[in-house]
Amino acid sequence: MRDLRAGSVKSQIRIKGIIILAAVLTFALGTVGVAYFMNWIRRPADFQEQSVLVNGVKITAKQSIVDSSYAYLAFEVKGYDLPQGAKPGFDCVDVTVDGQAVNMSASFYDTISAGEDKTLKYQISLALVYEDDTFINKPVHVVLKDLGVYAGKAMSAAADMECEWVFDWILQESNEIYKTKLNEKLEGTDVTVIGAEVSPISLKAIYHAPRVSITKQGVDEKGECFYYETCAEPPGLAGVKMKDGSFYPNLYRGPGRSGYKDEDSDTYVEMFAIDRILEVDQVEALLFHRGNTGNEEGAGMEDRYYIVNIR
Repeated sequence: MRDLRAGSVKSQIRIKGIIILAAVLTFALGTVGVAYFMNWIRRPADFQEQSVLVNGVKITAKQSIVDSSYAYLAFEVKGYDLPQGAKPGFDCVDVTVDGQAVNMSASFYDTISAGEDKTLKYQISLALVYEDDTFINKPVHVVLKDLGVYAGKAMSAAADMECEWVFDWILQESNEIYKTKLNEKLEGTDVTVIGAEVSPISLKAIYHAPRVSITKQGVDEKGECFYYETCAEPPGLAGVKMKDGSFYPNLYRGPGRSGYKDEDSDTYVEMFAIDRILEVDQVEALLFHRGNTGNEEGAGMEDRYYIVNIR
């Protein structure tokens, strides 16, 4: 399968100031059901918090959620005096799993509501480099180095604390992952959704999608157009519908993968990390894009998305 949407980065990075605001957690179309999207921290009972205190700044590993393809790590930062309106950042973040590099993204989260105690929140999302690998039961090593703030349009944080905070633990699989077999044909297509996997941090759909050859146009390095044959993609996975009737499309945070399992198979898989922590037992259905249909002004969710019940 191919990587879906570029943007993942190596396991050692100089953070580029990705900021995700609190509004991300409350965006929804249709009936609002924010209660089903948990706080940024929901620590598993068997996860032991770790705290490292350096020069008056204490960073605590608060959460570790792991599924078959992704991991979400959350940290709490206390004692750092962040100037009002400034964007915090680590100049370098190094993460390995079982001693190996991983795809990752990282950011401070919701700095606007840090509060009087100056508590900051930091999150790291990990994705497998090889799809047949796993994070489960493997050691993770995290180094957060040189804390500071971004000045102007600078692409890296100017460190005012040149020190590092180091963490190690074993990644344990979440016990909230829901997997099911399905046989739901998408109306007006030859595509059938045959399986689904929902975890607190990712979505996955498995399709039976007979290959349809199409011609596409590309541009080579000389700027000249060329044409090539490829297979049409099935309707893309978008989001979820909750048991209370609320709809949450556009959950993609990434990274993700999509594609046929092999050259001869009609089995197509799409998966991606989502932009929030999901309460899995409240998910009723998956949403799939209908393409250009249903985009008219005033169109409802049923017009914009295929709705596939998973329970």
